[in-house]
Amino acid sequence: MRFKPLFLVLCAIPLSAGLAFYIFVDGLSQRRPDIIELSASRQYILERVPLRVFFSEGELAYLRMTDLDEPKFIYRSPLYPIGQLDMSFVTIPGKISSSTVDFNTEKKYFVFRADQWKEHWLNRFVSNTPYSIEPPVESKNK
Repeated sequence: MRFKPLFLVLCAIPLSAGLAFYIFVDGLSQRRPDIIELSASRQYILERVPLRVFFSEGELAYLRMTDLDEPKFIYRSPLYPIGQLDMSFVTIPGKISSSTVDFNTEKKYFVFRADQWKEHWLNRFVSNTPYSIEPPVESKNK
């Protein structure tokens, strides 16, 4: 009987940690963005959402795309350094594109262009959309 309170406390700690992590992941679609754009077609809302992560060098963010034709579908990109995303998007048939990222609107996936990509362990939880990493496109005006 003396060990019952200790047992309850030891069970409550992992349960509380699991619940806190679930609330964190569940809240990713409601986090406040620092930049909001509307696609030229007015079908997608593009948002850059900063995410403060402990034990991480530099600030990170993810891109959140909301399809206004189906607002229950919210697409989140993996985490990337906040300063590396160009938020000047252009709508091309089948995709929304900037110099650093494309979002394929037909197949619903991201393509990031980066020289050095650091995969973050939280991407398994933050990103709910497939993505690929490609080398940056060289400028033809050199």
